[in-house]
Amino acid sequence: MKIQNVSSANYNISYEGRIPKFKLRHMRLSDKYITNFVDAMVESAKVPEKQTSGIYTRLFVTTEEIPIAIKNAGKDQTFKSWLVHSICPSDNYCIFLHGGTSNVSDKQYQKLYAKLSDYDINVLAVEYPGYGVNKELKATVDTYTESAEAAYKYLTEVLEVPAEKISVMGYCIGGYAAANLARKFKCNSLFLISPMTSLIQTGEGYLKSKNLTRNFSFIQKLLSKSMLFKFRLMNKFNTNKILNEVEAPVYMFSSYKDVVFDIKWMDKLARKLRQSEKEITYFSGYGQGHKFTDRKINLAADILARDVYGAEPLQMRY
Repeated sequence: MKIQNVSSANYNISYEGRIPKFKLRHMRLSDKYITNFVDAMVESAKVPEKQTSGIYTRLFVTTEEIPIAIKNAGKDQTFKSWLVHSICPSDNYCIFLHGGTSNVSDKQYQKLYAKLSDYDINVLAVEYPGYGVNKELKATVDTYTESAEAAYKYLTEVLEVPAEKISVMGYCIGGYAAANLARKFKCNSLFLISPMTSLIQTGEGYLKSKNLTRNFSFIQKLLSKSMLFKFRLMNKFNTNKILNEVEAPVYMFSSYKDVVFDIKWMDKLARKLRQSEKEITYFSGYGQGHKFTDRKINLAADILARDVYGAEPLQMRY
């Protein structure tokens, strides 16, 4: 890998002062690695060609495509997201932040929207810049958290939804964005479904299968020998680090055989949060690995409706 071709300017990072050459090298490598990680996720989440006309395939729900203001690549722009209305008028809302290798139109996500709608819960499904119909916008390392915050402000400032009527739910890397949102803004609950605990804890098999680095053995060597490289990756997309600052009740869901985010990291996180006397409910051991399964959908929706909003289903759509 030719380090001299990696410019920190490409990643909007400025290194101040005199930094030893080997440290600067590892810092630039970690920046490149993180950026490649995001680019690979966006690439694998592209909509099939037949769906790129600007209209998604909607299977289970009727949605309103809404524009949300955001600053993207230094410019004031808007990104489109889905607003799924409840069966009956309701002021209960759930912000849903999807995984990094899919978009809001995923069939399993739509099952969640439909079930929450049946429970009289409106869903704001956030579509990140660079994904789906927002493919003309640039996806960066901060795309996920910035999109989540913009969606929250849309609900509270444009629709004037009270914070106590908003729950936040995230899956995969969306779990990190959800946790960060709940840390910074008031909400009534936080749901984390197979969330990313930190970039460094992402499964090696997943990294290899997605070809997120051209020289994985070299990355492994850096992780084992460079504390600086390890530290920088540990602090990127680190849900572990920010959950202690979340005041809302936390509900976490994990699975055995999750090759993306090993269940041991979730077990460890749950124990740590309980020791700090956080209000946490942890569901572990569900099958089918990292997939966003019907079982996870039904459990998360039922708990959100019953325990948080006290809602009752009016009808089932599927």
